[in-house]
Amino acid sequence: MRLTWHAQLIIWDDLKSKSALEISALTPVRGVQLSKDHIVVVLQNSVRVYRFAKPPNLLSAYETANNPWGLCCLSPKRIAFPGRTTGHVQLVEIATGNVSIIPAHTSAVKAVQLSPDGEMLATASEMVRSPPFPISELPR
Repeated sequence: MRLTWHAQLIIWDDLKSKSALEISALTPVRGVQLSKDHIVVVLQNSVRVYRFAKPPNLLSAYETANNPWGLCCLSPKRIAFPGRTTGHVQLVEIATGNVSIIPAHTSAVKAVQLSPDGEMLATASEMVRSPPFPISELPR
């Protein structure tokens, strides 16, 4: 996999020594998350979720606040990334597409991490929100 600061993501097949997939975007790619089923492409002000297929199939797109660090975390069940409002985090259920908005901080989110099973979420701005809180306790 090669990630550039240009508007293109290339997934490299090392066994075949060639590009396996390419995704173009209108703005620079800031980050990427991969699973066996999904490709999550993080742009400056949006997150795009693709089905891992040839060609990649865009499943959904979400607007975010300015995200120059490409913050995003993918677990088997969920995707977490900055919300549209500074300090908020969007939590997307992959199976249903349901989105929860979490008002995590009063300033910009600097880090976001899901536990491996996707059941706990930790976020940070200037201060870490600790301990991580169970997602099952989020207001619905």
